[in-house]
Parts: sequence; structure tokens; C-alpha cells
Amino acid sequence: MTKNVIEISKDTAIAMLIALVILAGVVFYFVMKEKAKPKIIMVDDEVIDRLKQVQKDSSINADVQKELAEIERLLNTKSDLKAISSVAKVIENLLKRLYKSDQEFKEAFKKLNPNKKRPDFADYLKYASDHKVITQEQFLHISAIKEVRNEEAHELGVMKEKLLLVSYFLLGFNVITSLSNLLYMRRNDDNLSLC
Repeated sequence: MTKNVIEISKDTAIAMLIALVILAGVVFYFVMKEKAKPKIIMVDDEVIDRLKQVQKDSSINADVQKELAEIERLLNTKSDLKAISSVAKVIENLLKRLYKSDQEFKEAFKKLNPNKKRPDFADYLKYASDHKVITQEQFLHISAIKEVRNEEAHELGVMKEKLLLVSYFLLGFNVITSLSNLLYMRRNDDNLSLC
């Protein structure tokens, strides 16, 4: 019986060892790179549960309800940043509705911005804060939500921490409810004054 022994030269053995070390280094690099990648962490069920509660609020009108349904769809498809952008859009539009016929707002805006033709989100937000329609904390969070919306619209690969997004969603939903209630009461007051 003969044994089949493969003999390799010392140079070949060294070359194979170097190749194995390089291969191990490449594998280690990719494993570490994957671990270092920021993880996309989607918001949790608490956000969707709160959104469903907001959707049941009778003070919220039909077009806001449609936007809330779109936010829910975006959350369910793990498009959190697009969903938070929609939250900002809803808040901005509710503020516009709240102040569209407010003469005091129009005068204050013209006084502070003589060269500006129309108010933007920041103007509505500041006025709402100054007039205690929203709290200072809400003002800061909504300003941050507005910045996320702007980042998401103009930059690639935007990522935010899960807890930050959760707080933005929950506070945003609360502000949507509060503003919708204000508008609802205003509509009811207008209807009563017509009688």
C-alpha cells in the first residue's frame, strides 16, 4: 500500500499562508463594515397605535384623514422619514388654515417680513408659539420635524435614531389633534354665529 502524499515547496506553502491571511483579513473587513453600518430601525407599534387613535378623532376633516392614511401606509412600508415629512406637511397646512383669515397674523407677518410675499411654515409656527397655540416644547419638536422634512427632501441617505423619530411622531400626532380640535371648534362657532 502506498500513501499519496502531496509535497509542496516551502515557497508555495508561504504563498498559500499569505493568501489565507489576506482572505481572512478581507472577510474580517466586510464583517466589521457590516456591523458598523447604521441600522435602519423602524418605528414601533406604539406609533401606529397612536396614529390609529388620531384617525378616529371626529374633529379631523376628510383631507387630513386621507393624509393620515398615507402616513400609516408609509409607516407600514417602513418609509419612516417620508411619513414624518407628511406629518410636517399636515401640521403646516393646519396652521395655514388656522391663520388664513386671521388679520392679526397677516399684520404681524407683514411687519416682521416686509419683503416676503407669503408666510412659510416657520412663520406660522413662530406665530402659533408666540400666541400659545403650541407650547415651546412643541415648537422645538415641530421645528426639528420640519428640518427632517427638509433634509429628507434634499439629501440622500438621511437616517435618524429610532427614539427621536418615535418622539417626533407622537408629538406630531398630538399637535395634529390639537390643531384639528381648534379648527373644529372654530367651524362650530362660525356655524352658531350664522344662526
